Amino acid sequence: MGRGLAPEWRRWLIENLLLAVKPARLMKVLAGAGLSEAAARAAIEREIGDPCLRGGFRATSTQRKLEGLLRAYGALHRQAPWHQDVERRRALTAEELLRRYALRGRPVIAGDAIPAMVGSGGLRLREPRLWIGGPASGPPRRAAADLLVYQVLGKRPLELIPWPDFLRVQGRMGERRRAAVSRDALRVRVRVEAGEALLIPVGWWHRPAGPASGAAVCYQVSQARAPAVAWRGGGAIAPTAPPRTRAWCVPGGASR
Repeated sequence: MGRGLAPEWRRWLIENLLLAVKPARLMKVLAGAGLSEAAARAAIEREIGDPCLRGGFRATSTQRKLEGLLRAYGALHRQAPWHQDVERRRALTAEELLRRYALRGRPVIAGDAIPAMVGSGGLRLREPRLWIGGPASGPPRRAAADLLVYQVLGKRPLELIPWPDFLRVQGRMGERRRAAVSRDALRVRVRVEAGEALLIPVGWWHRPAGPASGAAVCYQVSQARAPAVAWRGGGAIAPTAPPRTRAWCVPGGASR
């Protein structure tokens, strides 16, 4: 590899340093790729000393804390007695749907749900989409808002993955986006029959668990008197406070 790492290896090294992987583990991988121990150590020390990487450490520290929070909530979710099941209710009012399930991030299947819920005036159903049939398998898709899937005809088998398993679905760097979901992700299988409605809470993932028949209507659902809550993948972020020195340097690298 010469004095410097190849661009793809340097990118890999920087990604893993930002993710707080121990340098000793990275040295083993670099040595396995043909670098001497001295060259691997020098490459790691060169990146660690880069001011851009030090700024990156600060920016990704929040990500590492959020990953720990996801793991904690995932462990708590698995301790719930209902974590592998989706409750079925013969009848469910709009208030129950919101207070007992949607606001707690719990899926539920309700029979004869849509007429009673719409008539109550407590729910707002938006952006209906028609699902005709469906493939037997497919990649997981996240619910960017609370979804209510009303099966009009036929049946629809689905697999649900709770929101704390985000990293097991997408990976730390998005590398699972087009790959298989991690085997240790929690999967909950359901089958929605004609006349039933399935609530998929915001942040949960869903994908086909077998061939679907008939048709369903998928709504975004929210409280009628409260703003809809949506999960957006990004957004404008305010910059951090700048240094108090001037932004130009004299020869030698010192700022004035």
